[in-house]
Amino acid sequence: MRLHELAFACRVYGSLTGYDSSLAKLRKATGGKVDPYNSAHQQVLFKWLNDWGCRQFSTAHHATVAAPSLVAWADQWFTKFPGDDVLLDAVDQAQVDQIGSAYGDLRRRRAGTRTLRNGSISNVEYGPVGAAKALFALRPSLCPPWDNYTLSRLGFDGSAGSYSKYLQLVLSHLQTVATQASIEISELPALVGRHESTPPKLIDEYYWVTITNRFNPPTREDLATWLAWADLEPGRSASQ
Repeated sequence: MRLHELAFACRVYGSLTGYDSSLAKLRKATGGKVDPYNSAHQQVLFKWLNDWGCRQFSTAHHATVAAPSLVAWADQWFTKFPGDDVLLDAVDQAQVDQIGSAYGDLRRRRAGTRTLRNGSISNVEYGPVGAAKALFALRPSLCPPWDNYTLSRLGFDGSAGSYSKYLQLVLSHLQTVATQASIEISELPALVGRHESTPPKLIDEYYWVTITNRFNPPTREDLATWLAWADLEPGRSASQ
């Protein structure tokens, strides 16, 4: 990944997606800090997950199934998480592995139930995407979300170990583009015009554009051509 590719993808993301409006509502309703024990926060969290495409969280089971699962998970894992102000580049490998384990537990928790054709009841899990997006909501500066297209195309299987590897990949991308820009990772959102995004979310935006929606960033040759066009005087053709 190169800096101009990230900037392009984030610009396209900002123009095409309405997801950030729902994310803004989540942040406003929770004061920017989602508390897994707060029932009001749980309500807006699961509504946001629905808005972000996680249909396994049926409205009828938000409070009765998904929320108790989240609380039980938090009892085991949440106090072990780094604080709200800790960035991905500040955690060590042991913490990355612990986050992966926490994700692995959450993805198997019950999100709801469904009735099968034979009348029996089947449990519906948080799943890989639901767990990653929930972790992003809880620790947006630390945990990147992903979708099925991203994890599949990148060769991840949705396991705890694969999420830990994804954290490492996201950090590697952030380090690369921050080095290219000669700035700190924390400064990247402002640099690419995505002030409300966290650094891990920038990489999610890049993947959403380039993998999920198959937009190819411009090449160096494309950029050089466009720059030449930008310098053309009004009324002058590109061939002159």
